[in-house]
Amino acid sequence: MKIGWKVVGIFLVVSAADIVTTFYGISLGLVEGNPLITSAGRLMLGRYLIFTAAGVLILLPYSYYNRYIKTILAGMIVLKSLSPLNNLVLIALNRL
Repeated sequence: MKIGWKVVGIFLVVSAADIVTTFYGISLGLVEGNPLITSAGRLMLGRYLIFTAAGVLILLPYSYYNRYIKTILAGMIVLKSLSPLNNLVLIALNRL
């Protein structure tokens, strides 16, 4: 099974959802645990997406040869998707 560029796309979408929900939560007055995000402001968005994409792009060529790398890539996406879900729960609780 080839993972291909779909993994990169999914990972970037999840990363973008994470950063958007993080900035939205900060605008509502929630406190971000990572001081680099709050100090850098919106400039962090570009760097954040670049570094998360770089992690996938580095592992992507190896996924064609090693099934364990495929598992690592899938795990990275699952772990990455937990952050925007957590942000959405905190935003929803803040709205109550």
